[in-house]
Amino acid sequence: MDASQVWDLIVVGAGPAGSAAALQARLLRPGSAVLLLDKAVFPRDKACGDGIAPHAADELARLGAAHALDGYPPIHRLRIRAPGGGEVAGRPARPARVVPRAVFDARLVEAAVAGGAVLRRERVRTLEERRGLVVVNGELAGRALVGADGANSAVRRLLGVPLNPPGDLAIALRGYAPAGDGPLEQFIGWVPDGWPAYVWSFPTGTGLANVGYGLLRSRFAGGRAELSAGGSRPPRPCSRPPTRPPPTGSSWPGRSAGISGTRRCSRGRSGRGGSRRRRCSRRVPRRRCSTRWWRWASARPG
Repeated sequence: MDASQVWDLIVVGAGPAGSAAALQARLLRPGSAVLLLDKAVFPRDKACGDGIAPHAADELARLGAAHALDGYPPIHRLRIRAPGGGEVAGRPARPARVVPRAVFDARLVEAAVAGGAVLRRERVRTLEERRGLVVVNGELAGRALVGADGANSAVRRLLGVPLNPPGDLAIALRGYAPAGDGPLEQFIGWVPDGWPAYVWSFPTGTGLANVGYGLLRSRFAGGRAELSAGGSRPPRPCSRPPTRPPPTGSSWPGRSAGISGTRRCSRGRSGRGGSRRRRCSRRVPRRRCSTRWWRWASARPG
């Protein structure tokens, strides 16, 4: 342990929660020594819907980080679709923003560092208590520690806190597609296949839209390998056309592994008396993307 430096606060995870915690600590105690740890180099991408709610914008202003939203216009319209196809649309009382996490997170980290926090790239491997101090990796000592390292938190694992049960864990795929014409509008559509599941399209106001699909992990039997293997299966016709037309544009710029080839035509049915489902085993061609566009995300619902 480095006896020459004892931090007042060590924050593990420099995402929005961690950077906000570091900013708030420095605002409450301007002379405090705050260390911000993260395994990544910023800017870095993060799978997310990128939506910034109005109350989150208020918190950014209180932290002195309202500039994190600069360059991304307010979104004044919201449209929601129910599983049965009914829709409602309108103007919420206050607008939202859509800022890509690669931009938003980097700006918050910069704000935390400008506010006096020290950023260090380090993966947390060990936690222990020594003489009333929290010691990270055997050498970084702090009077207090905040675990803000996400759904797969190393802090939680090292403290022995149980992981999220499968029923409380959600996964999602997301990418960026060319935004359509017309007024900026956030769209959230609840879908019956894999219920509870949903799709979204959030325009950034810069010509791109964040599009994705999410569902409970317990509703998805496969994994990355199953999705990636779809491209090796030959396409077969299906009698039922897709419920929605494919997105426009020649590519969906994004991150992580690509999906192409075929997809299963799912024709789920359920009745009041049971949970029987019928599934169409035939496969239809999947629109091939010229770039790898999707990224995994995992988070607790809500």
